Amino acid sequence: MSVRARIRSLSPARLRQPRGQAETRVRTDPGAAQGLIPDEATIGRLRRFSLNHGLRPVDGLVGEHRSRRRGTAPEFSDFAPYTPGDDMRRIDWNAYARFETLYVRESEITTELDVHLLVDTSASMGWKGPETDESKLHLAQRTGALLAWIALARADRLTIAALDRETANLGFGPVQGRGMVVPAASFLAGMEAAGTATITDTIESYAHARPRPGFLVVISDLIGIDSDALDGMLARLANRRWRVVVIHVEDPMESDPSRLAEAHEVLEIEDPETRSRQRINLHPDTVGRYVRGRDAWLADLATTATRRSVPLIRVASGMRMDPDVLLRLERAGVIVS
Repeated sequence: MSVRARIRSLSPARLRQPRGQAETRVRTDPGAAQGLIPDEATIGRLRRFSLNHGLRPVDGLVGEHRSRRRGTAPEFSDFAPYTPGDDMRRIDWNAYARFETLYVRESEITTELDVHLLVDTSASMGWKGPETDESKLHLAQRTGALLAWIALARADRLTIAALDRETANLGFGPVQGRGMVVPAASFLAGMEAAGTATITDTIESYAHARPRPGFLVVISDLIGIDSDALDGMLARLANRRWRVVVIHVEDPMESDPSRLAEAHEVLEIEDPETRSRQRINLHPDTVGRYVRGRDAWLADLATTATRRSVPLIRVASGMRMDPDVLLRLERAGVIVS
C-alpha cells in the first residue's frame, strides 16, 4: 500500500500520545495530511539524506546514525590488535592465518537521535498575501513534514509540538519508524494559527521540560522576536547542549508591501494577535522606511544566529519543497547525504 493510500484508512484514534499526557488540543487531520506528504519523486531523493545533528546521539536499538563508539553490534567497522581481556569470540582467525597476528573484529554501534519539531502557531502565521496561495503556517507544515520524513526514515525519535503556551507540552510523539510518517503529517495538518504566546519563552519552557537535549528545529515567522531575545534563548539552549536550527518562514509580500495597494492609498491594518488597528498609507517614503527597518531586523537576527553557530534558513510561501527548500537545508548543513 502506498503512503498516500494509507492516509484514507488512518484514524485519529491510532495516533500515539506520550504516556502521562492529556489529549492534545491540536486536532489531527488525516485528510489534509495528503497535501503534506512528499511526492514519490521527492521521496526518492530524500532517502539519501539524514539530519546533521552535530550531537552525541543516544545508543539505541534501531537508530541509523554512526557512533564513535565501537562494540559488538553486527555491522563490521574495523580490525584492532588483540589485547588480553578481549572477547576471544571476536578474534578473526582468517586474519591470523594471513598475518600470524591476533586481531579482533570491531563493529559500529548504531545510535538514535531525539528530534523535536516546534511549529509557530501564533495568529500571524495564518496570514497570506494576495499574490500567494498558501499561508505561512501551511509552508511551515510542509517544511515540517519534509523534515519529519527524513527523521523517521533514519529511525530517529521524533516529537512535534505547536509553539503555543497551552499546547507546547501536548505534542505528538515521541515516535519512530517510517510507519509514523502519515500520523506525523496528520498532526501537522491539524495545526491552526490562533496562538498568542511569546515563542522564545515557550521554546525554553519546552526544552526545560525534556530530560535530555536533542535536535531542535524551530519553524516560525519570528515576528516579535528581536536579536537580544533570540541571543538569550540560543545561549541558554546551548548551555543545555541543545542543537538548534531556526527556519524563518515569510510571505513574499512582507519584503515588499508596495503591491498591496496603490501609492498614497490609505489602508487599515490589524495585528492578528492583539487585534489593535492602525491606519497607514503606502507612500513610497513609508514603504522605504519599512523595508530598511525590516532588512536591519533580519540582518541582526542572522548575525546573532551566526555568532551562536545556529543555522537560520529563510523560506517563502509558494516555494517548492524539492528542490527549493531541500537545497537551502542542504546548503545550511542541516541535512547531509
